[in-house]
Amino acid sequence: ETWGHSLSINALGLRGDEVPPSKPPGVRRILLLGDSFFWGFGVANDTVISASLERLLNKLGRPHQVLNAAVSGWSTDQQYLYFKQHGAALQPDLVVVGFFQLNDTVELLAPRMYGLAKPLLGGPDLQATNLPLPLLAGGAGHRPLSFTVGGACGVSALCRLLAWSSLYRPALSRILASLGLVRLAPYKDEQLQRDAVDLALDIFAALNRRCRDAGATLVVMKFGAFLHAFGQDKLRDFVLRDQAARLQRGLAVTAPGAHYLDLDADFGARGLGLKELTLPEDGYHWNPRGHTEAARRLSAYLLSQGLLGARP
Repeated sequence: ETWGHSLSINALGLRGDEVPPSKPPGVRRILLLGDSFFWGFGVANDTVISASLERLLNKLGRPHQVLNAAVSGWSTDQQYLYFKQHGAALQPDLVVVGFFQLNDTVELLAPRMYGLAKPLLGGPDLQATNLPLPLLAGGAGHRPLSFTVGGACGVSALCRLLAWSSLYRPALSRILASLGLVRLAPYKDEQLQRDAVDLALDIFAALNRRCRDAGATLVVMKFGAFLHAFGQDKLRDFVLRDQAARLQRGLAVTAPGAHYLDLDADFGARGLGLKELTLPEDGYHWNPRGHTEAARRLSAYLLSQGLLGARP
């Protein structure tokens, strides 16, 4: 169960009903890669985005299986490793990656998140630098992951801008850390070495190549800014918009043939925000309507881009 709602994990490790490893004849497959939003934290199997999307496509006369390979807490690097090791074998026609802007840009740069060690990719071949992974992030030298801002930052708009910018500007984060204003590393002597947006683009480029080799098309669906109340903090507004713009521009260059869907822009245009889209008990993850709205927008985008194939 997830918050009292039924869920199932099938033999392939995917959320949802059992599906054969091989794609059935005459059916196209969509593989979803993401975190707790795509996985469906707090909602039942039949309302999660994968189930909603599959129903919508079948009603349109476009037979599809939608496989949900999302895992709560995963970031883009772990999703890439999953596709490399397991996802391509599922024979997807489309691979949709949910890029949660508010924390994927942080998690990509951290070797430990949520008390657990995780892969940290780097270098031209995106090799993990911290293998093998321990199960628990404990022991000597451990301290809880934190992002702290000094008292002056609480009242200084400039300092808030610097703090937010440091999330994806390693050189700036080191300067702020030396001043005692920011602490990002969960372990002693760990330093952020990469720009998170640049690293995300490297990963998407590698994933796009693997998708093309597997006969699949990559779609990056960016979201998360709908949780931020734009207009109340213009400096934070700027950072989020700058991140999104860099991601969209960079994706067109580094991952030719990949598609980009800004779900936040669509939610904003339709006046959908926290109240309409999130669980009342949580105020963060999508409620059933949030999953339905995301599936509707995604299906409309796939149809408009000619990514659903010819009608049978």
